[in-house]
Order: sequence, then structure tokens, then C-alpha cells
Amino acid sequence: MPVFWYGERGAVNALVVALAARPEEEARLWTRLLRAVIWGDRRQPVWLNTIREVNIIVELGLANFGSPDLIVVAECQDTCHVVFIEAKVVSYVDSAVADVPGAAREKGYFSTVNAQLSLRYRFAHALAEWDGRAGEVIEPARLHAAYVDRVGDPHTAPRHVMNATSLERAAHRQVHLR
Repeated sequence: MPVFWYGERGAVNALVVALAARPEEEARLWTRLLRAVIWGDRRQPVWLNTIREVNIIVELGLANFGSPDLIVVAECQDTCHVVFIEAKVVSYVDSAVADVPGAAREKGYFSTVNAQLSLRYRFAHALAEWDGRAGEVIEPARLHAAYVDRVGDPHTAPRHVMNATSLERAAHRQVHLR
């Protein structure tokens, strides 16, 4: 039976299902996908050559940080790398908006690709400062203040994920493509 995937969720689901259909090649296929990325500095990260295993998480709810379409956790020789992927049915340029003062107060701002990626960036910084014991993961105050000043983030306090234990459980129950 033919299956037709539609929209952003459909694109992510189709990708995951297609790669899951070939479990013996999972790390190689995800590595190929990550090599197709045009990274911010225009260089491929060296760690792409050391991926041993890949785990994925689809639409994990991160409370004030939103729900990433796809999280790729690449386990390498000496470390682990996490890549957030946001799917759009239009180009980056067509989905992005200018990060001008007050932009975050406009309706639809947090559905734009650059706003979503900025929330993932902010989450990554919050997670980097998390001690692993606190019940919540909180964005650094200086980072929150920068987004309030720059784009008018309407949150009056730093963004956070209240139940950090759910993050730990999600990390241990990742969709494992084997």
C-alpha cells in the first residue's frame, strides 16, 4: 500500500521510518545524512567520522523550549554529540524572520525556523549548566536577558523544563533503531 507523508511531521516520520527499515546500516545512513548538512562554519565536524551508534528522539516536549522535530544523538568514540533537526516544508529563508527588536511578540514568531533553533540553542546552554540533580533545567539568566533585549522574548523569567527526571527517562528510552 502506498503511504504519502505530508508536512513537517510527515517528512520527519518518513525519514525515521526509511532509515529504521535498514537497521544494519543505521549509523552509516545517519552519518550520510549529517554529512549532507551545511554546517554553520561550512566545515564538516571531525566527529562525523567517529560515529558508532545513533539514537533518535522524535518531538520530545521541552516545555518552554518547545518540541524539536528530531533529536539525533550520535555516540562517537570518545564523546556524544546531539543534533537538533527542525523540518520545514519551505526553505530556511522562507521560514525565517528578521530577529529585530520586538520580533518575539509577533504572532507566529516561535513557529519560524530561526526562532525554533534559537530555543534549542537556549536549551543546550541550560542543559550544559544543569547539575543533574536539580528538578528543573533552567536557562542561564544572562542568555534569557539577551533574548529579551534583542527580540523581546515575552517570558518574564528564564525558560525552563520543570521535570528534569522526564528528560532523563526520555534519554534512556530513546527510539533505538536496531
